[in-house]
Amino acid sequence: MGYVQAVGRKPVMVKDINPSGGTSPFFLTNVNGVLYFFADDGSHGWELWKSNGTAAGTVMVKDINPSGDSIFVGNAFPLPISDTLYFTANDGVHGHELWQSDGTAGGTKLVADINPGVESSNAGQFVNLNDMLYFGAFNAMYGAELWQSNGTLAGTKIVTDINSGPTSSFFTDSSLTSVDGTLFFVSYTGKFLELWKSDGTAGGTMLVKEVVPGNLPSGEHFSHIDNIIYFSVEKPICCPIPRELWKSDGTTIGTELVKDIHPYEFHVIGDTLYLSASDSPHGRELWKSDGTLPGTVLIKDINPLGSSAPLFLTHINEVFFFSADDGSHGRELWKSDGTADGTMLVKDINPGSAGSSPEELLEVNGLLYFTADNGTNGRELWQSDGTTAGTVMVDDINPGAGDFAPYAWLTNVNGELFFFADDGVNGLELWRLGDVAYLPFIGKNH
Repeated sequence: MGYVQAVGRKPVMVKDINPSGGTSPFFLTNVNGVLYFFADDGSHGWELWKSNGTAAGTVMVKDINPSGDSIFVGNAFPLPISDTLYFTANDGVHGHELWQSDGTAGGTKLVADINPGVESSNAGQFVNLNDMLYFGAFNAMYGAELWQSNGTLAGTKIVTDINSGPTSSFFTDSSLTSVDGTLFFVSYTGKFLELWKSDGTAGGTMLVKEVVPGNLPSGEHFSHIDNIIYFSVEKPICCPIPRELWKSDGTTIGTELVKDIHPYEFHVIGDTLYLSASDSPHGRELWKSDGTLPGTVLIKDINPLGSSAPLFLTHINEVFFFSADDGSHGRELWKSDGTADGTMLVKDINPGSAGSSPEELLEVNGLLYFTADNGTNGRELWQSDGTTAGTVMVDDINPGAGDFAPYAWLTNVNGELFFFADDGVNGLELWRLGDVAYLPFIGKNH
């Protein structure tokens, strides 16, 4: 069967934050080369931490809620703007509200109590438009609407009350997206969910188009090429293809159907949209589009007898990687250059039909990192250079058949890979790739 040998960097635990049983870090976020995350050290509950990759430099920023957890995994994903991190937290007094941090205890503070008192605004879907923070938030007077903040109390305000009064227009799947100076989102106007845009002012916040009366634009699949956004729209009467691929330049006339296919996941390389989508003959397969009907085509029918269901589309230069099930090997790592001949299985990591189920695909310094289960070592950290021989387990972090993490939060911090892992001894803690080159897991090339 041969043996795998490739030079890599050995994973190391950054710090045993919770010596009594694991800290389970989450929301790993890069802020100008410093890693921020939330963790529980066993004494303070889940709080904001930061790390420079060393044990001494891994510290709690602030005990925001002295009486319990300041955040939970269901909160909005944090967003950095310049050197400031914006996030949602609960100090035990104001509910879950908008906070900011510059990495110091004194600079970690409540921005605004948007929904006054102990009730929460649940600010979320953070995006940056011209160095201004935009987000959805709930207020008892306005309901859930679009808000903006410059990081000050005075500069935190509702953009406009789309649904006048306490009826909400904003919801968890509004998928606020910033595209070339314009915000796009899905809004409920009391009748249907429709596509809206905003320039950050009340007068510049408006309906783009009632796409098809009664239809539902799906913001969860927003993607864009230059100033054109792509999204899916639900058909009014269910049929074999329940959604369609649409595009918009923010004008009524420029909002139109691209093709009658059901998109699930989008990824952009240059001026081409790659997507996991289905049509009646093929099931869910790999497609690409240039935004035109003739230019929206199936790349390859990977699973002719069903759906290969491509997931986690991630590109390195002009090649993109994804997981797919061809009906023979189970869900494994694939790659494509956008052509049928250039779309191929990278490696059958877990031989046979079971599949290794690659997840969390991430590029770091030209290599692909991901998690996978080879059927012997459990779910572990892997790397790939796009070749069969160069696709190897980085290390068996949790020796034997145990998984190193249910979800590792693989995060690229200026070329350094951070993640959380359980080595079977310390529980889930913060790890990174070390500075020492070594031979990644040397074993049989199944």
